[in-house]
Amino acid sequence: MPIRVLAFDETGSQMVLLERNKILERILRQVFVQTSSNVFRETPAQLKELVNTTAQYAILSHTWIRDDGCDVVFQDWKDRELNRRGYTKIAMFCRVAATKHKVTFGWMDTVCINKDSSSELDESIRSMYRWYRNSHVCVAYLSETQDLENMHLDSWFTRGWTLQELLAPCRTYFYNKNWAIFGTATLRYVDESILRDAIQSSNFDVKAWTALIWKQIEQATTITSLEYQLFENLRDPNARPGADGLFSRIMQLASRRTVTREEDKVYSIMGLLNVEISIAYGEGSKRALLRLLRECLAMIPNVLDIFNHAFSKPPQLLTSDINDYLNRSETITAQAEIRKWKSKEPLIYTHLGVRISLLLFPAVVKGERHQYTPQGGVSGSALVETTHGSTSYNLLDRFIYPKINSFIGLGRISETHVVFGVINFNTDNNNIVIYQHSLAIPLSLTVWNERMGLLYSRAIIPVIRPVICTLQRSDIPGLQTFLIPKNELETHGIRLITAHLS
Repeated sequence: MPIRVLAFDETGSQMVLLERNKILERILRQVFVQTSSNVFRETPAQLKELVNTTAQYAILSHTWIRDDGCDVVFQDWKDRELNRRGYTKIAMFCRVAATKHKVTFGWMDTVCINKDSSSELDESIRSMYRWYRNSHVCVAYLSETQDLENMHLDSWFTRGWTLQELLAPCRTYFYNKNWAIFGTATLRYVDESILRDAIQSSNFDVKAWTALIWKQIEQATTITSLEYQLFENLRDPNARPGADGLFSRIMQLASRRTVTREEDKVYSIMGLLNVEISIAYGEGSKRALLRLLRECLAMIPNVLDIFNHAFSKPPQLLTSDINDYLNRSETITAQAEIRKWKSKEPLIYTHLGVRISLLLFPAVVKGERHQYTPQGGVSGSALVETTHGSTSYNLLDRFIYPKINSFIGLGRISETHVVFGVINFNTDNNNIVIYQHSLAIPLSLTVWNERMGLLYSRAIIPVIRPVICTLQRSDIPGLQTFLIPKNELETHGIRLITAHLS
């Protein structure tokens, strides 16, 4: 249960704010009333179910009042009726929770969090996702929307915190500005009676109506109903978003949202990523994001999707700008193979940077006045997009190898001769498993010489989109995956290294 909740009767009236210890007392009192009858002969399992049912609560998802007046906050509770608009929101939420969803507890961030207490604010922010996930129902109040066809225009779909409020609850019902129900985003656990009573029609079809709701949600957020089902899997407390390509998608969705305090763009997605960092308003969004990404490296296994982003200036392997995820690669995350991505060694953040295993593929710009001839039996290409335009590269071109050492010796950083550090590869005994479409870090030639490791800090080349290398065996083109024995990598012009990249 949350730290504090609203309690009310079966009509939503007689509202009181209860602290956590008082919540338990009220639950036990209600259970006692129901079990004190002589006819009560329930089993321990049924008694547990009764306690859980009694403890159910509704949770409100909304946008704060900004245009005229303000919301009632914790400190205003005693004088709440003086704020007519703010009080009306509280009263209507409690009424809907009680009469439509049959609960007598409710939670909303305005009055249920004492933001004057830094410890309470910290706990609330870090627990928010869990509170929404564990709620019996989420009431999503769209205060700017009257009709269904305009639902996608509501600012509720643009705010930072409402992203997790859309994805975390098991049951979400949308209400318009007049507290009339629109429908549900929920694809499971739908209470059809709530919708049938609200949307009176002899031909009412719940699935068809929900499809209309999802058309609006997708238009507003780009999240599809199929994607929503993937996010449902994250409600498992043990779930991690690294295996389904959801990590970079969460970051992309968050980057499009607006927040009042810049750090909230990061804090609001902790629950979706199933990690926690301490709250430190004033640190700035860049520092908050770096702390979050470092924690993700430590807590989420095989989260190579964390590097599925652009490298803006100054380029960093762990970006400090969440907007770098705007142009994440869907080519990579759409592959079933992403579930199999496993780093050769643990990804570790150190004072030297991220310790990461890379397969190095030297490359040269296409059309360098010579015919493309692979060094060995593997060929490839890549498109690099920068602020100056797009450039196509041939990988493992025999032409480049005699030049590498001279370029490195001069400390030269060349845009025509680069190295792509592929990160999504697997090891299978003494073989390396290579994917046809591979996510790569664009690097200067300095990384080819492991003795020049001190230069790695300036090795990443700025790009506006992730680099995807298309790789194939020359003898059997078109394979989605293929094997190369480790002892034959150099024959094909490929090098396996462990680098520290900052």
